Amino acid sequence: MKDKPIAVLGGGVSGLAAALTLLENGQKVVIVEKGDRLGGAARSISIPENRTIPAGYHQVVGTDLELIRFLKKLNLFDRLSWKSTKITSLFNHQEIDLSSPMDILFFRHLSVVGRIRYLLFGARCVLFKNWQSWQGKPVTEMVRKLAGEEVLKKIIQPLVDIKFGISPDLADAAWLGKRLSHREATTKFGYIRNASWTQEMCDAFEIRIRQLGGVIKTGTSVKKINLSSNRTVTSIITDQDEKIPVKAVLSTLQPPILSMILNNGKTPKHWIGQLDKIKYIHIYSLVAGLPFV
Repeated sequence: MKDKPIAVLGGGVSGLAAALTLLENGQKVVIVEKGDRLGGAARSISIPENRTIPAGYHQVVGTDLELIRFLKKLNLFDRLSWKSTKITSLFNHQEIDLSSPMDILFFRHLSVVGRIRYLLFGARCVLFKNWQSWQGKPVTEMVRKLAGEEVLKKIIQPLVDIKFGISPDLADAAWLGKRLSHREATTKFGYIRNASWTQEMCDAFEIRIRQLGGVIKTGTSVKKINLSSNRTVTSIITDQDEKIPVKAVLSTLQPPILSMILNNGKTPKHWIGQLDKIKYIHIYSLVAGLPFV
C-alpha cells in the first residue's frame, strides 16, 4: 500500500494544493485532470500582444491567510504588488459604498431604523469571533436576527443573488459572517505586475509537484473507481482505459460528476445516496477587458 499513490481527481487550485501537501508529507501522488492544462477555474486566457487575463474573477485578498501561505510557499508572495480599491453598489440610482458608515447614513434605500440596524450589523460582524456557531445555518436566519427583515430584503438578498444567483436560504451564515468580519471589501488586493498571478501560481504548483515526484496526467478523465471486497479503493480507470493502482482517492470534482463515476463501479449505494444529497450549484464569473478609445 505504501508504494501506491493517492489519486487526486481534478487539477484545479484545490487539487494542486492538496497534491503538494500530500507530497510534502511523504505520499506519492498522481493528479488526473480532464483539461489540457492545470488550473481549473483559475486558468488564464491568452490575448494579443503576449498578454493574459484571468478566465474567472480572482483576486489576492490580504485577509485570505491560506492563499497567502501557499503564495509564500511557491515564492510568489514577494512579487505581489498591493492596491487599495473601492467597491460600490448601485441601488435605485444611488451609488453607495456599503462599507462606509457615512454612505450608509445617507442611504435613501433604507429607512432610518434600517440604516442604524445595518451599521450595528456590520459592527457585530467585525467584533464577533465564534462564526463556527453559525455553521450550517442559512444567511436569512443570521441577518433576520442581527439586522432585521428590511436589511435582509433590500441589501443582503440582492447582493447574494448578484454574486451567486441563489437565495440567502441556501448560503451559509458562517461563511458570509466570516467574510464580513474580515472586512474584505476594504482590504488591499494583490496582483503581479505585467502577469496573470493565477497562471504564475498554477505554473509554480506544477513545477514544485513534479520536483517532488508527483505524476500529472492532463487531458485525462476518470471513468471508474475500483474497490476491493472490503470496500477500499484499489485503482482508477481512465477514459483511455489505463488502469492506475492507487491506495486512496481525493476528489475535487463537482459532486454530480463524482457520483456518475462512482455509479460506474461496485460502489455501495448508500455512499452514492449520501453524495447525491449535496446541493451543488455551478457559479461562473467573467473578467472582460475593452481597449480605451
